[in-house]
Amino acid sequence: EIQDARRERDLHITDRIELVLAADDEVRGWLLPHVDQLASQVLAASTTWGPVADDAFHVELDGHPVQFSFVVAD
Repeated sequence: EIQDARRERDLHITDRIELVLAADDEVRGWLLPHVDQLASQVLAASTTWGPVADDAFHVELDGHPVQFSFVVAD
């Protein structure tokens, strides 16, 4: 989903991003062990948990809502 969002926003394949994720505690528990791998796959220079931007993307993971937003890293 994040790769699709990168394409939707017309990012270059080499653009690094600052990724923000928002999810419930259960999903955070599932994702935390994999955050470094996820960051590597989507070229995230940083990955944080917290409030997402107004133009965030919305997906579901096993029926749980997950939101993410990003900006191109400096």
